Amino acid sequence: MTEDKYSHFIPECDSPKDEINYFAKSKDIEPNELDFRVVEIFTYIKTHAQTHFNESKNEKLQNYLEKEYWDDASFKIKQKYAINIVSKNSEDSFPYTINIISNRTKTKIDAVINIEDSMNTLKNLESRLYDELIRRKIRHGLLVFDFDHERLKGEVVEFAKLLKRGDIEDEYTINLCSLSQPKVSVDAKIRYIYREKNKKNEGEEKVDYKERDFMIAVKEDEEIIEVIKPQKGDDYRDCAGVFVKAKDPTSEAKIDFNTDETIEQVDEDNRVVFIAARNGYVSEENSRITIKEEMEINEVSFKNTGSLRAGIDSGMVVRIEENNFLKESIGEGLSIEVSEVYAAGNIGSGVEIKAREVEIGGQTHMSSNIYADTVHIAIHKGYVKAKEVFIGSLEGGVVDAQTCEVEKSLSGVIRAQNVFIEDLHSHSRIYASNKIEIDKISGDENRFFIDPKAYYEVQEEIEEIEKQNALFLKELSTNQRELQKRLDLISQNRENIESIKEKIADIKRKNGTPPKILLDRIKKFKFLINGAKEIRAKIAKTHKINEELKSKIEALNSSVLDAKILVHDKWRGFNEIKFMILEPKQTFIYKPKERDREIRLIKKDQDLYEAEGFEN
Repeated sequence: MTEDKYSHFIPECDSPKDEINYFAKSKDIEPNELDFRVVEIFTYIKTHAQTHFNESKNEKLQNYLEKEYWDDASFKIKQKYAINIVSKNSEDSFPYTINIISNRTKTKIDAVINIEDSMNTLKNLESRLYDELIRRKIRHGLLVFDFDHERLKGEVVEFAKLLKRGDIEDEYTINLCSLSQPKVSVDAKIRYIYREKNKKNEGEEKVDYKERDFMIAVKEDEEIIEVIKPQKGDDYRDCAGVFVKAKDPTSEAKIDFNTDETIEQVDEDNRVVFIAARNGYVSEENSRITIKEEMEINEVSFKNTGSLRAGIDSGMVVRIEENNFLKESIGEGLSIEVSEVYAAGNIGSGVEIKAREVEIGGQTHMSSNIYADTVHIAIHKGYVKAKEVFIGSLEGGVVDAQTCEVEKSLSGVIRAQNVFIEDLHSHSRIYASNKIEIDKISGDENRFFIDPKAYYEVQEEIEEIEKQNALFLKELSTNQRELQKRLDLISQNRENIESIKEKIADIKRKNGTPPKILLDRIKKFKFLINGAKEIRAKIAKTHKINEELKSKIEALNSSVLDAKILVHDKWRGFNEIKFMILEPKQTFIYKPKERDREIRLIKKDQDLYEAEGFEN
């Protein structure tokens, strides 16, 4: 080892850092060019019965670290060091990055080692890392005890082992000190939990100003406000041996609001909690906080409210009063998701509503979307999907429903099980799986479809059936090919196997032991036969499932025969009716005559159908 020109021994010091700074100044060099090696550590203690510090050796020191002394504020402990100042890049330095991290109370200190590819080739890795960790503890003022050395050495050895195996990727953590985590003092404060619900994640790049806290929905039994009582923490001693007295918490938090029967107050040991007694939204009016189920507002707009989202099962009802035909009850691009929505006026472009029940007193925009159980719309130009839909005037809108009733249809698309129209004008497309009934026909160029897939729930079911059927047919084809392959092998080897069986029987008659190779041939042949049986069972199961799917399709086909179109007026101009059969896929077109009052599909033979109109 080459001689270190900056080597300098200091027999006792309080701070190696201060000594390095002083020595660097005397040599006219930078302190970061120097490091130190620990030669010896001296521990001094002072109890309440002593007037000055006394050195304590390792065998006695552990006694002073028992709870009796450690928890006593008058007990003092400090360490001094005999060190040797050396050059930073001496041969026993640890040349890789180590970060020291601590918890808030400084009762848990860890060293995080950044892993580099060349670390595995470092000479004397374990001893150099261990020495560096001891130096780091000293630099950070942490107590260093001889009796803790074995634990730290064990962690260093484990690190080296994992590093050699390649089981560490980016970094590795070694604990330098771990004491009991004290209970910290808690200041009294009021936490409005419900206000936190709609907060955006910190660091989110783009804030959507349509999403406001205008209506904050809560569920029954949900905590909405928490009043934290002041709590005195524990005195403790940290990893530097410093005794820390717990701070006095702030005084009681002042409750400056009133509640009513919609909010339950529960007094617990360390807090008072306010709990919603029903579903709804939190309303703040002056100093009064309550849970309301209905909201009455003039408009839902980007400027005043943003979107309103409470959930369709929230029990929330929103009533929107704006009904000026030049304005919008619900503004462009906004959304509402509550249990019930009643809008007196129009809804703007890009609006989306999800609810149990919806009523629109004005008109829907062509780019709007409504999803609900029951919907009433005065003038419909957008899209609606619901169980029941009632429309005053259909003007280019689209409807997916179970039942749809329209007073006047000027144009648009309806897909439902049952459709009823009071006054049908021109250019409508109507799909139904059960019935279409029309009171009055005022126009022409309308198209009608009796289609089992008209109702969206049935359509989804059929799509699933077709998907399953395709999978089953693919599986059936694979199994049939595999079965045929095995049957061919069985046929080709049957005579040979029978011959082998005779040889085995002959050997056994002579009290001999059949060769293993012959027994293995028989065993493989049995395995081949059993495999063929299993594949046959799979094919049978596939056929059974396929038959079940076919029966579902047949049931839907038969429903077309029960479906009909009823008209209580004479037909005008050109109109077209199509009856759709699923399997085999067929379409039957009928052009209604002026006096047709009922039109349906008649089955003439096994796969022969005909659409017919009746005047009665």
